[in-house]
Amino acid sequence: MFGRDWRKGSESRNFAKHLPTLVANTTYISDPWERKENLWLLELRIALLSNIPKTILALYYFENARTSQIAACLGLPESEITRIRTETVTALREELLSFMSLPEKSS
Repeated sequence: MFGRDWRKGSESRNFAKHLPTLVANTTYISDPWERKENLWLLELRIALLSNIPKTILALYYFENARTSQIAACLGLPESEITRIRTETVTALREELLSFMSLPEKSS
């Protein structure tokens, strides 16, 4: 049905490279180390996601699957797919934004 079997697990490193545009607009960050730090945080958070939210994000954003296709694949109602996707992206966005707003440590 899809180009890859995301149910076997996700490669969070590849997944996280695409998420800044989905989670928060980090294109204004000019410091390459800060961008890497943000990507690292996303990699870590994505790796900690349970399989269903990770699969939903992968299918929706990277396989361009419709909500109805994902629902059929996972055996869940479309409303549940939408709810999980929205909650997951919102949580990732909030965590990244709170991380970005932390004050820097002074030496």
